[in-house]
Amino acid sequence: KHLCPNLTNFIEFYNLISNKITSAIVCDPNVRSRSKLLTKFINIAKHLFELNNFHLLSAFISGINSSPILRLKFTRDRLSKRIKQTIGDLEEVMSMNSSFKNYRARLQEALPPCIPFLGVYLTDLTFIGDGNPDRVDGKINFIKHKYAYHVISTIIAYQKNPYNLEPVDTIQTWLDNLPTMEEKEQYSYSLQIEPRGATRAKIK
Repeated sequence: KHLCPNLTNFIEFYNLISNKITSAIVCDPNVRSRSKLLTKFINIAKHLFELNNFHLLSAFISGINSSPILRLKFTRDRLSKRIKQTIGDLEEVMSMNSSFKNYRARLQEALPPCIPFLGVYLTDLTFIGDGNPDRVDGKINFIKHKYAYHVISTIIAYQKNPYNLEPVDTIQTWLDNLPTMEEKEQYSYSLQIEPRGATRAKIK
């Protein structure tokens, strides 16, 4: 962990954002305002996509599609057709199918600046490390290191073009103040706001 502090921080921030999204939604006791909040998060995810910030896009989708949120039928039923289509399109882009085929294709088309989804590169590096021997016939396996170099150099390349964005204090404060919970607590809240077997008439 101490050898890769920036990588660790990147992953922890991803998990924090995903947690905040799930926690904020299940903390809202009213189905109407809860659906509006879910809509807001989906719209933010769309903007992240337009900014080529695929890493946080994936974090938002992770939070929106977490178990405590997926089961909120009455909350999701209130989403507009447009918003349902939007989240469906974003999910398709970030789908894990065929080793993130759609995402990789989209990434190739994206113009900088861009923040790629780090999870894909970590997976690639794991496969390279586990699937190829360090030595072949007693000699260093340079093909393995060439594969690893290609992945790492790609990550470095995306760091060369910064975003030209100005911070917005009100948005930053709103995001900072979103709640966080443990996963079990999130699910408990989810069951409280939409109990199993509940009818629409019983949902506030």
